[in-house]
Amino acid sequence: MTLEKIGMAAFEECYKLEKIKIPPKVTKVEKHTFKYCRSLKQVEHYHRIVEIGASAFYNCSRLKLFHIPKRVTQIDISAFAFCHSYEEAEIPDTISALPNSPFESCVSLKSVKIPEHIESIPVNCFKGCRDLEDVNLPSGLKEIGAGAFRNCYSFDPPALPDGLKEINPSAFRFCDKIIQISLPGSITDIPVSAFGDCTNLQKIEFAAVKNVDNYAFSNCPNLREILIQNIEERIGIAAFQN
Repeated sequence: MTLEKIGMAAFEECYKLEKIKIPPKVTKVEKHTFKYCRSLKQVEHYHRIVEIGASAFYNCSRLKLFHIPKRVTQIDISAFAFCHSYEEAEIPDTISALPNSPFESCVSLKSVKIPEHIESIPVNCFKGCRDLEDVNLPSGLKEIGAGAFRNCYSFDPPALPDGLKEINPSAFRFCDKIIQISLPGSITDIPVSAFGDCTNLQKIEFAAVKNVDNYAFSNCPNLREILIQNIEERIGIAAFQN
């Protein structure tokens, strides 16, 4: 008889667990299955997995590599959050949408490949990924969630796609590597602290927008050039302070 299911939180807080082999008939890593397995370094025989549950590998701080299987159709909230050694991820084309905080505080994460059909980079998706350098922004991207790239100190985003409609609060806050940002004409509002504390930001360029909200570009001490065609309604409190 072959094991077909590993239950929710089955190995949660197994602090000394270093290696696990997933039985061939197991197709889902359930919610919290390996949460806080801080010594887990190696997961084997997981290529039949189709679903990764919420916080499944949360704070597996020594897990360096986990190649998300190409057949996975769902990744749930905080699946790999706080995996401090996790270095790279490729989201398979079978994923239709990303959850909130899937890679939050993966401080060693350097590279992520996202399918071109993904329309939203969700809330806190890469927040605190301080070594993140290489992430493609899909051509179909419509929204960047609140805090999506906050505290990504090494990340300088590629050109924002023309169809992008919404940037949410603190989306790029504390992204120290950004020097220049050009917003597509599809953006109508720049929210609270969207680019706040980007200490090396020197140039902003955008077309007509309705609002530049409070603290949108505050604490950007190297800002030298602002090219704005038109602001229709409002510049908020301390929008360009310091």
